[in-house]
Amino acid sequence: MLLRQRVRLFKEAFPWARVFRAHLHLHEYEAKNLLKMAHVDVQPFVVVDASMDRVEAESIVKTLAAAYPNDALVVKAQVLAGGRGKGRFPESGLHGGVKVMVAKSVDIQKETYLAIVLDRRTRSPMLICSPIGGIDIEKVAAENPEAILAVPLDGADTPIPMELICRHLGLPEVDVEIHRQIAALIRIFFSSDALQVEINPLAMLTNGKVMAIDSKIEIDDAALFRQRGFSTASTQDKREAAASALALSFVNLSGTVGSLVNGAGLAMATMDLIKEFNGSAANFLDVGGSASASQVAGGLHIIASDPNVRAIFVNIFGGIMRCDTVASGLISAYRLLEQKGIVLPPTIVRLAGTRLEEATALIKDSGLPFLFTTDLSEGARLAVAAATRDTAAPAPSFRCTLTAQQIR
Repeated sequence: MLLRQRVRLFKEAFPWARVFRAHLHLHEYEAKNLLKMAHVDVQPFVVVDASMDRVEAESIVKTLAAAYPNDALVVKAQVLAGGRGKGRFPESGLHGGVKVMVAKSVDIQKETYLAIVLDRRTRSPMLICSPIGGIDIEKVAAENPEAILAVPLDGADTPIPMELICRHLGLPEVDVEIHRQIAALIRIFFSSDALQVEINPLAMLTNGKVMAIDSKIEIDDAALFRQRGFSTASTQDKREAAASALALSFVNLSGTVGSLVNGAGLAMATMDLIKEFNGSAANFLDVGGSASASQVAGGLHIIASDPNVRAIFVNIFGGIMRCDTVASGLISAYRLLEQKGIVLPPTIVRLAGTRLEEATALIKDSGLPFLFTTDLSEGARLAVAAATRDTAAPAPSFRCTLTAQQIR
């Protein structure tokens, strides 16, 4: 009772800790609209999406083309991924409301990099600039660290050392346009509660103008109550949105082993163990310490909706959260999905702790094809073997077996 009271008091004191939130990443066209509002120069562009009929989409693009008859147009898919310029069109076409940005091409003379990020070391925003733009800044930092200039920012009114910045960018003198755009970038960062505002590249054009060619903006989800203009609807993964509605902590990954775990630490350890068996995690899903059976059922449904998932590993250590609650949720989720004609992939259930005997009886009496174990390492091995259809998955370099007695 005392432990439950402490947990309740912690949640009341720190409401942000209740639910993990993925940061809100804006699509490029959304970021550029924000830049335009702050008077940062961007390419003229239009946006079309797969929900439009062909006539409407063609009309929008032709209007842009007619305005710039002597210029080529650049087509960029609006997906939250880098390296889109190196991609190609999928043979299957676009699906599910995918948006495409069509922009006027420009003649670039020099590409630079400009961003504002939160620096964990100094615990302050940092203005980052580099004379090398158009490529991953991480690669620049690793191969040519002296090309990175970092300037700490105390607030929106921090004086900008333009002589230092322009000299670092390789410019012969202070550029008024760059000064104006840096000032605008700083205003955007602080006024929109951003965690990152990046322009890559910030290009010097052959006509003397300075223009933001590509942009990434990341907003702090915890500040969305102040930022009514932003919506997670178009930027959040559907499964992440469904998990958020259920107050579950979920991050979608690219592996084949789905996992449903209670506690972020145990969830990360579970992902490490899956990797140790040469598997790959399909998600991070923490149901928390006090989830209901309906939340567990919802979590399992979310994992099952991922077409890449070939096996599911349910790993629960029953402390405040009881094992029989988890078992009830798993059983109800399985039967609900069965009614909808959805067949769960092989599901390995590892339970230990409070009400384990009751949970074991519930799973056994249900007659459902869950593979049950109380050994964490064995559960992870079975999940990877099921996902790879390999019954001889390698043993890990260490063994991880936890019991209630060992945890005390």
